[in-house]
Amino acid sequence: MKTACLEILPEAQGMFYYYLNKIQYISETRTDEMVLAMNACILQFFVLLSEKGRQNSKSVYHLPQNIVQIKSYIDDNLQTISTVGEISAHFHYSREYLSRLFRQYYNINISEYITRQKISAAKKALESGSRVTEAFQLSGYHTMSSFISAFKKFVNMTPSEYRKRISDT
Repeated sequence: MKTACLEILPEAQGMFYYYLNKIQYISETRTDEMVLAMNACILQFFVLLSEKGRQNSKSVYHLPQNIVQIKSYIDDNLQTISTVGEISAHFHYSREYLSRLFRQYYNINISEYITRQKISAAKKALESGSRVTEAFQLSGYHTMSSFISAFKKFVNMTPSEYRKRISDT
């Protein structure tokens, strides 16, 4: 990620990515409580940016290679991943250790990250005009009911309501 005055190394993008995702999610829910949460998150994001800006080039934060590989594996295999246990087995870590490690570096629960990425993929599909069944297939969920339940939990409406809302605008 580059800006006009600051270069952020790929290994350090996790925290920035987390706060930007959180800001986006909160802005989409638009409840009064969430506005306060969004403002706090934006403030945390800018504090993080200013901290990175104050660091000299010798003290730039780097993510360990294994945590970068774990996130890449999740992003590349999102449609086929069902559980955190599958990821931990792939990397030969215990489920608890993997969850703790991911949260330590990305400041988000690994299960929540997977769910948000799957819902994000479904939202993009719906926004591009795909039907709900196509979005369900792209999301990587195994059953339509679990897809609808997760979608409703994170977006506060069903996929069909979201699709209708997008098409009405």
